[in-house]
Amino acid sequence: MRNELSENLPRLYQDLNIIKDACKTTLGGGDLDLMFIMDCTSSMSSWISACQQEIMKIVNKIKDENDCKIKISFVGYTDFDQKGEDLYSILDFTEDIDKFSDFVYKVRARGGGDAAEDMCGGFEKALVQSWSEKSTKVAVIVADCPCHGSEFHNDKYFSDDHKGGDPKGRCPKRQISRLAGMGIDIYGIKIAEYTDTMYKVFNTSYKPIAKKDIKVTRLGHSTKDFALFVS
Repeated sequence: MRNELSENLPRLYQDLNIIKDACKTTLGGGDLDLMFIMDCTSSMSSWISACQQEIMKIVNKIKDENDCKIKISFVGYTDFDQKGEDLYSILDFTEDIDKFSDFVYKVRARGGGDAAEDMCGGFEKALVQSWSEKSTKVAVIVADCPCHGSEFHNDKYFSDDHKGGDPKGRCPKRQISRLAGMGIDIYGIKIAEYTDTMYKVFNTSYKPIAKKDIKVTRLGHSTKDFALFVS
């Protein structure tokens, strides 16, 4: 697990830096709402650790290199084996970097049960956070497994206790359409092949409204770049 984390940290930094570069060219002195929608189940432990270590560097670089006000939000979701407060880790948009940092450092991976996760719950929470009307809006999805429903993984052997879809009747395609309608740029950070079909399906709902694709970037990178990253 430690080697996996070391190998992938550089790529995480590079992938999130894409957001910084995009903001630099599109904000033009405007404001930015930046949300991280993250799978917080047990299999994501090393990736939560990566974000705990690296997200603040990205946030600070955005603030340092762009003349803009930035608000940050964190939406962590799990799966139906968790109950009550353990289901989600939610921080609404804040300009307080220390508050954000303190919050993320307290997030812990937990549960998960089957492989598919309650991403619909994450989207549900993401939609009701305090997005600014006129800001550039960016949501970054960090997940190693897809949402529930065989349509989103297309593999009869994939572990999914709810192959018919979200047991609460929520439709992730409709949720993606709503996010697109709010003018939110979606970035998908790919950790494993399991999410490939999901992002393709999501894009069929996102692209007609957003007039662009969901940008999916693969993590996973050689440790040979780690020294450069640290420097």
